[in-house]
Amino acid sequence: MENNLYYSTGALHRDEGISSNFDSELKTLETTFLNAGYPKRFISHAVKSFLEDSSEDDNLIPSFLFGECKQIFIKLPYCNRNEGLSKTFISKLKKFTGLKYIFFVLW
Repeated sequence: MENNLYYSTGALHRDEGISSNFDSELKTLETTFLNAGYPKRFISHAVKSFLEDSSEDDNLIPSFLFGECKQIFIKLPYCNRNEGLSKTFISKLKKFTGLKYIFFVLW
């Protein structure tokens, strides 16, 4: 399930741009991802993040790029246990690095 969040948000962006009834397309996408074996919690998170990002003003440059923070992506296989452990791990990494890095988990 590598880059799942990017794939799911890509599908959301595509449907938002071409659909005349986005709410209907959203339900269809959710069903498609459920049938493909994605966890319901993952789908809900991706949709919620997309809708929140869409509702914000359209800044072309994210604010975190103005600081000196570097992004670090950590690839992990998805399972409930990994999801719980990763939150603890990421919070410890943030403290250890003094918030100089932004960590992202790619499932």
